Amino acid sequence: MVCNPLNNASQKQKLILAAIASFTICMILSLYFHHYDSEHWAYTVDSIDSGNGIYGLNGFYYPPLYGYILSFLTMIADALGIPIISTNPIDTEAPIVLGKYMYYHPAFPIMFKLVNAIASVVIGYLIYRLVEDCTRDKEMAYRMSLLWYLCPIVIQMIGVQGQFDVLAIMTGLMCIIALRRESYFLAGTLFGISVLLKVFFGPCIIALVLYIWLTKQDIRMAIKYVGYAAIGAIMVAIVAYVPLFIDGTWVYSLTFFSDRASREWYMTLATVLGIIPMICMMILCVVHMIKSDPKNADKELIIWSALLFGMAAAMSPGYQYGPWTAAMTVLLWATMNDKRLYRPLFWGTAIFSCIQGITITHFYQMWMGSYFWGVPDYTIITELSMSMNTFMTTITLITSPVYVILLALIMLITLMTLFEGKYPKIDRISEKIRSLGGQHAE
Repeated sequence: MVCNPLNNASQKQKLILAAIASFTICMILSLYFHHYDSEHWAYTVDSIDSGNGIYGLNGFYYPPLYGYILSFLTMIADALGIPIISTNPIDTEAPIVLGKYMYYHPAFPIMFKLVNAIASVVIGYLIYRLVEDCTRDKEMAYRMSLLWYLCPIVIQMIGVQGQFDVLAIMTGLMCIIALRRESYFLAGTLFGISVLLKVFFGPCIIALVLYIWLTKQDIRMAIKYVGYAAIGAIMVAIVAYVPLFIDGTWVYSLTFFSDRASREWYMTLATVLGIIPMICMMILCVVHMIKSDPKNADKELIIWSALLFGMAAAMSPGYQYGPWTAAMTVLLWATMNDKRLYRPLFWGTAIFSCIQGITITHFYQMWMGSYFWGVPDYTIITELSMSMNTFMTTITLITSPVYVILLALIMLITLMTLFEGKYPKIDRISEKIRSLGGQHAE
């Protein structure tokens, strides 16, 4: 009989192994795979090296903090003699072509993907701490942290696409933990960092402020502590934006919004219409939290923060924001009393967004690895891209609406449960939906 050593391992040991495995997979993928988002980081580095700053050359479409991180990584690369980019792109007739920049060496994507992979490991720990502190359930905390480490869309976004959403998620969760520990200035500072990385944590300010009011039950004390947090956030903004005001490029930091308002009409319409449910979610947060029992303040903070940053990311629904959905779902799953359907919805959103991420750029993602390592020859990748493009596009068109529907269902069943007992007809509808996940264990 073969003995599985994992059977005798403690939860802590299994979690450490999962974190190591997740980190290792991300780094192995980063050796080979390339994505056009990563190409923008090379573009930004070229802008920095040429003395044009973060926004000098049109190619960086985000708030400034990640640009500063790239600038710091560029300094390290220069000091180590790591070649970053080549202005000799591969000639190809594939439907999706490489842009102006092609990496000399995989060392550059490995550098920034390493930072993201470390952040993902930290997020798993933060989820464990948050869930354990809030629910006093170590088993639940272990399971939710494990789900994060094993989530396919999280691994893909780090190891393949190289997006930096995990940095904003990490600092956002740190903000929640700091607030629960009454470190208000630190919480505000972390809030500012998260928002200036990716803006999706911004709407959580409502839940954060209401949490302070719930726990203090004194308006003057609440205003005082909110002020401490505001000072921290403002200081981050000042440090981040002073260089941009000096060189006159601060307006380009808003292109994260303007870029989304200037795309195809149907994508612009979806983004604009997404503002309506975002406003509704913020109103519901206020209505629910001001009437909540202060004893439940910790759960209220986590639930509404998760719903708000999840809705903010869903305003422009896309697979690339899958890590936000994963973080939202595990936090809701852990803290909601009725846990039905969260399991299939977590895996459904994770898998469908991952499939979409694979098919939307398909074999294009292999060009950097094939060009550098020579396996397979990049002409084969080009041929596959051309021959499989229609099929891959069809899969993308199928998986995209499924992911959006599942994402909406996560938020819908959560809201129905939070407002349970207010509207009997809605309660009956909610129960019919949730019954798909079995009977509720009281």
